[in-house]
Amino acid sequence: MKKIKCNHALKIALSYMTIGFLWILFSDQLVSVIFQDIKMITYVSVIKGWLYVIVTGAFLYYFSKAQFNIILLRNSELEQRVMERTESLTSANEILEQTMGELEQSLDNLKETQEQLIISEKLTALGELVAGVAQEINTPLGVGVTLASHMSQLHREIKGNFEKDSLHRSDLEEFLNNSEEELQLLNSNLERASSLVASFNQVAVDQSSQELRRFKLYYTIQDVLNSLNPKLKKTPYLLHFDCPVDLEIVSYPGAISQIITNFVINSLIHGFAGRTQGNIHIQVEKLESSFVLLYEDDGIGIPEENLSKVFNPFFSTNKQGGCTGLGLHTVHNLVTQSLNGQISLHSKENHGCQFKIKFESLE
Repeated sequence: MKKIKCNHALKIALSYMTIGFLWILFSDQLVSVIFQDIKMITYVSVIKGWLYVIVTGAFLYYFSKAQFNIILLRNSELEQRVMERTESLTSANEILEQTMGELEQSLDNLKETQEQLIISEKLTALGELVAGVAQEINTPLGVGVTLASHMSQLHREIKGNFEKDSLHRSDLEEFLNNSEEELQLLNSNLERASSLVASFNQVAVDQSSQELRRFKLYYTIQDVLNSLNPKLKKTPYLLHFDCPVDLEIVSYPGAISQIITNFVINSLIHGFAGRTQGNIHIQVEKLESSFVLLYEDDGIGIPEENLSKVFNPFFSTNKQGGCTGLGLHTVHNLVTQSLNGQISLHSKENHGCQFKIKFESLE
């Protein structure tokens, strides 16, 4: 409708402009032909001037009206475009908000799954310790049961001879000598079993809880290594541990236990894959106010293209072997979040790898 009004006003303006142009062009000739009297010519000239003003004014009015209608038309078109764009943006925002909601839900689910997998990884490592310690305890306990059974049999024989009044001095001396030797052997085996249980108990408590306390690094790490010893004994690999005995810190022993466990298991599964010999070195030292833990093995190392990925969650080069790819990711989280420290990795393929952890006491 506005477009029709605009065209109509423009046509009227053009008509007045045409009339005015023809009047100016031919008015003098028409007046001179029709009116011969000079006075009349003068009157007609005055009328011609007024008509020129009227025609010009009409032209300007309708031309302005046409321009105004054009502006209104353009404003209307612009408003329509704005409305269409607004509706389009509103629809896009709704879709974006819905998509963001779905992404946030997916991210929450992924984080929950990752946390569950990390817990599963910790429990798997703890389960391996349980199996190893249980097998290791079987030996001293088995020896202890055998010795106790043998001593019980000797005791019954001595008691029987005593009751029959047939006990000789030589039998008693032999019993006493054998008993002393077997008791010493029984005591040493029970102490060995007790030590393994104590070490495992401390490691299990530390790994299953996040308690901030004061402890000595040497004994905490040594307890972990004692628990891992049954697993290491089945391999040809050697482990070397160097740490001042009196090095004390306030931190989370469970985090350090889990880090050492993951490192050792990672070396056994990945670092020494296909190797018939190898060495693991663990060194702890204090530099000014910081503690530095160095862990290195002389295994197959890590390819350069994987160095930036090893701490990523779910990254593993042995997923066919059942690895979740969370071992070193868990280590990284424990170092940076629990210990409030830093971890770096240096490795070359076929030249082993070295992990350097720097952290401070949290007192």
